[in-house]
Amino acid sequence: MQTGIVPEIEVFELGMIHNMQLIAQEMPLPTPVIYAMVLGHKGGCPATPATLALFSQYIPRDALWSITHYGRRDDFSILTAALGLGACMVRVGFEDSAYLSPTQRVERNAILIERMSTIIKNIGFEVATPEDARQMFGLRPLP
Repeated sequence: MQTGIVPEIEVFELGMIHNMQLIAQEMPLPTPVIYAMVLGHKGGCPATPATLALFSQYIPRDALWSITHYGRRDDFSILTAALGLGACMVRVGFEDSAYLSPTQRVERNAILIERMSTIIKNIGFEVATPEDARQMFGLRPLP
């Protein structure tokens, strides 16, 4: 945290959560530990609410977790499900998907952010400001 960088542990398989807990016993990790669920890759765990529910049961209580929008061309339902299951973050943007729907490719990240922000507000949550996020991750305020 001295550098102001918060590491994120990308989780593709359930055993990765267990392995990080074993590593943390030997080498303390910066807190809060953030687990990022990356589901839906070919040959990997499916991006379903059932998979998310299972994974979320194994996240240590003092850790945070999130999900990416990797490869989504269908909808934002898995991101919404993650929020309902306790995710503190959802990641959208061109690194993961440039689609708003199966047939609608967008030209700017802002459109994906606007869609996700609307969903977050519609289910009764608030979108974190940069200051909120810095506090959540234990980072110093900007000067």
